[in-house]
Amino acid sequence: MNTDDKNKKMTLKKKKIAVLTSGWSIDYVRAVLKGIESVTKDENVDLYVFVCYKFIDQKNTENFTSYNIVSIIDYKEFDAIVFLSNIIEDQALLKEEAKKIKKLGIPAVSLLAPLDGFDYIDNDDAPGFRNLLQHMKDVHNCTDFAFIGGPENAKESQIRYETFMEFIKENNLKIKEDRLFLNGDYRPAFAENAAVKMLKNKAKIPDVIVCVNDYSALSVITYASHHKINVPEDLKVIGFDNISYARKSDPSISTCDPQHFEIGKTAGLKILSKLNNKSKKITFPSKMILGQSCGCDICSDDQKDSFIEYYYSNDEAENFNSQMRHMEDLFLTNTDSHNLINELGAFFEKRHYFEGSDFAMMLQKDYVKSFLNSSTPYEPVSTIKDNVISVVHIVNNQKIKPCLFDAKEIVPPYFEDEHNSVFYIYPLVAVDALIGYAISKNSDKLLEGKRGYQWIRNLCNHFENFKQKCSYKILSEKYLELSTKDALSGALNRLGYNTFAAKTFDSNKKKNLSSIIIFIDINSMKQINDKFGHLQGDFAIKIVAESVRNVMPKGWLSVRYGGDEFVIIGQGDKTEGQKFCDDFAANLKENSETLKLPYQVTASTGFKCFSPKTKYSLDEAVSIVDEIMYKNKKAFHKTRGD
Repeated sequence: MNTDDKNKKMTLKKKKIAVLTSGWSIDYVRAVLKGIESVTKDENVDLYVFVCYKFIDQKNTENFTSYNIVSIIDYKEFDAIVFLSNIIEDQALLKEEAKKIKKLGIPAVSLLAPLDGFDYIDNDDAPGFRNLLQHMKDVHNCTDFAFIGGPENAKESQIRYETFMEFIKENNLKIKEDRLFLNGDYRPAFAENAAVKMLKNKAKIPDVIVCVNDYSALSVITYASHHKINVPEDLKVIGFDNISYARKSDPSISTCDPQHFEIGKTAGLKILSKLNNKSKKITFPSKMILGQSCGCDICSDDQKDSFIEYYYSNDEAENFNSQMRHMEDLFLTNTDSHNLINELGAFFEKRHYFEGSDFAMMLQKDYVKSFLNSSTPYEPVSTIKDNVISVVHIVNNQKIKPCLFDAKEIVPPYFEDEHNSVFYIYPLVAVDALIGYAISKNSDKLLEGKRGYQWIRNLCNHFENFKQKCSYKILSEKYLELSTKDALSGALNRLGYNTFAAKTFDSNKKKNLSSIIIFIDINSMKQINDKFGHLQGDFAIKIVAESVRNVMPKGWLSVRYGGDEFVIIGQGDKTEGQKFCDDFAANLKENSETLKLPYQVTASTGFKCFSPKTKYSLDEAVSIVDEIMYKNKKAFHKTRGD
């Protein structure tokens, strides 16, 4: 960082709050962040939101690598920490980080799950849920209840189920066993499967299906509408969580608000020391939110533009898919890693709707080195400790030059300004390696629809596949080099002749360039072998090959055509052909005399220049030059009296 950047950073003096969360529970995360921002908007505060994703890897094991993004956090640089503890999947890491923070004495708040030594803000699902259930009985005369639950190891799922069963018992209602669907997994498929079983006989459908969350309620309503069961006329449905889709759906869903906004707001007040409450724990009761799915005629404000929202949502989904396809094309069509890095910056300069107007992609320095040079080894690591390189750096919609800086600074200096900002930090994970992270400033669009996870996995898979492609290319080139090179002389062998020489000859024709072909044959090779042995014969071949290399112009090819024969192919005219033959003869004589061999190494040459309009193939041209060389060889031996 230069002096101006340091001075700029010093003058800002803003408070910094870190938020550690999973990226799966989007409505919850957004509500908490809005709550925090509602009390920090008049303060000089930046939020750093670390969005992590646990996933199941190819070995069918849980992968927590993204949570190691905490390795870049220097807690001494932060004024407070907020943990969304109930959705942080790596509980072991959470406890370790809590110990570090407690030791440093930095204020921290844990949300919806207790964390030893810190303030704890919780909610109570029961009050609002109980009121909603009672509303269904007292106002809508429901007596035949069904329940679709969630995971048995999830606290909120169990509380909602227990509240439901207590309500059934207190109101002297009976619940049939086939009306209970427990131990779900929150996925729409589980709720839809339950709906299939309960709604297949329209004469025996329940009065109301109580769903553990709004996503389950949406699945039931969708299935019912597809099978001509009207909600709420034929079937009533209620949910929980008050997600945005619940308010926008038709019918809108009667649900419960867990008060995540208020929880975030209270967390913000606590860490800003504006809450005069000495209690270590604060609990918010859930609130009943009535919609249309229970039978009430209540239209939410969000529902007024439901068609526009639906169209907008579909359009955004298609735009995101398009973004992913174009990103894949970028990696597939590139073969050079340096060019790919340059094009990545240009790509995101044009396409950063989901990433935001200020966006950066940071990769570990060693990973970038390995990526740019596949022969450079890279040892995968699960933490980030040193420098990172901003291989993509977009500021105010404009690409700027990549830079190297300390990962502990987290965000590039150009991202900081006098306004309050929210930095969303997404770990970049390739299998078990943390290769870097991405930053979106003041844009949470990657959070929508769990896009962040798909974006991360696609990008990192592309990087890894590209690295493999480059490695395969290098291995292929090395194999081709080894298989086309003559081991004794270092010149191309006959396979190399067939692979490269013909291409050079044809390429010269296409470029309207003349081709020079030279044929070399070592003189008296049989006598050298017979008198001094084949090892000396091999040595003579090496000397000739070295002299060829010493005088051969760049771009020409040398081929060991036979035992003691060489063919040289290049671009040029008659003058250059003669010059090569003269230079070669002089260099060979010098080499032979310098080595003080017991025999003299000489070679006969012949050459011819072929115009780009020649009708001859390479093999035909070589045969012609071979005849020229043979005449010269006969003349050479005649002068010696051989």
